[in-house]
Amino acid sequence: MATIRSWIDSQAEGALLDAAEDRAVSGFVWPVDYVASQGKSHSSASTGGGPSPRDEWFVRPDLVDFFKHRGWDSTLAVLRDSLVTVLRQANGREICRTTWTDPRTGQLRLAFVKRFHHSSEPSAGWDEANSVGSCQAAGVACSDVLAAGRIFNEQGDCTGSVFITAAVSHFSSDREGVQEPRLVESLSLFVLFFQQHLLTNSNAEVVIECREWLRQLARTVSQLHVAQLTHGDLYLHHAYPKAAADGETEVALIDLELLRRSTGVTFWYLWIKDLWQLRFSLDRLQADAGTVQHWYECYFANGSIPQPLTGWQTLLTGLIRISRPRRLLKLWLSRWLGRQEVIERAMLPYYRGEVIPTTNPR
Repeated sequence: MATIRSWIDSQAEGALLDAAEDRAVSGFVWPVDYVASQGKSHSSASTGGGPSPRDEWFVRPDLVDFFKHRGWDSTLAVLRDSLVTVLRQANGREICRTTWTDPRTGQLRLAFVKRFHHSSEPSAGWDEANSVGSCQAAGVACSDVLAAGRIFNEQGDCTGSVFITAAVSHFSSDREGVQEPRLVESLSLFVLFFQQHLLTNSNAEVVIECREWLRQLARTVSQLHVAQLTHGDLYLHHAYPKAAADGETEVALIDLELLRRSTGVTFWYLWIKDLWQLRFSLDRLQADAGTVQHWYECYFANGSIPQPLTGWQTLLTGLIRISRPRRLLKLWLSRWLGRQEVIERAMLPYYRGEVIPTTNPR
């Protein structure tokens, strides 16, 4: 454990020094570079001396006119818009799809809108925007925020939020014709590997391409963990090739609702969980042992030239694949945090052998 701690400490200083340079070329940083309309009243009603309803709405500066033209001048306006395409809806949460025009290129691009109406976590959209900001500050590649906002009632409680993000895109070119880069919408690494059989193809060029994607992913995840951040849902479905500011392509993370900054035992548990989830995705794609080994060698080398694993790294990566120790660690962590009664009732049947764990649907 001390060895892991020293490894992260040794990486942290360099990552933080690089963060300023990354921010300088990565575009807008949430929320400091966004145009805000804080305190805007979304209702004329108010009650006996209490605070009036409030609408906080932040938009990327170059998109202010576009959003106003569309009628999206507040969080409430987006929550009430019925013209967006709803992809999924459950428990007061809606995942929607829409389009926007990039003012820098004039291209019509895809965007996703997450709307939270009086759900159990009404501020989740705003919280995810803050998670993106934490990643950007640490130099971690992630999705780009177009706008975000939240509304409050007369009592000052948050009752809804919105998070709008651009679909992740990467540079592509026509190999047959002119080598002119263009932006195209990305596929997740899971879909990319699955459709093109990159993990099960023995062709040398394909193997090199696959391992380069894994090296890029390792760099992003290493930067995330060096900053004491954990994703919480780090499957290959949430990793996308993204066009970087220098004209290259990097791997970006999306769906940052569960992102956490933590220390101590909590961080170690969530760190192991992140690595286990990525290993699970590779197993689902039937990646061979050499490919999995390559991923770990790149990760512990901070996404640079892969280095052979040390003894403790080999032991750790072997244990990550086993789910039972992870469940036992979760049980111990719940006791340490004082939440053991509820968790134990749900978990103990597994350890007694009374219930066979179900397969993760992912």
